[in-house]
Amino acid sequence: KESPDLILMDGEMPIMNGYDSTANIRKGECFKGFKNFKTIPIIGLMSSSDEKTVKRSIQVGMTAHIEKSMAKTGLLDLIESNLKN
Repeated sequence: KESPDLILMDGEMPIMNGYDSTANIRKGECFKGFKNFKTIPIIGLMSSSDEKTVKRSIQVGMTAHIEKSMAKTGLLDLIESNLKN
């Protein structure tokens, strides 16, 4: 019932992966109450940051991509920069 300011999306979830979840959010197929479903920042938390993974993350609608092993300060910087936009 609330519209979040930011979504941290795990890439590997048991029922639906982060790519499919992000695509569904961007299409408005879930969380229909979100007024900002097309523009809400979605940061993908992935186990890899190879070119193929990053490209796929952006193609499905993630705003940014970060490797799970990245330092906490890197994640905080990324969150801060996405909330400013």
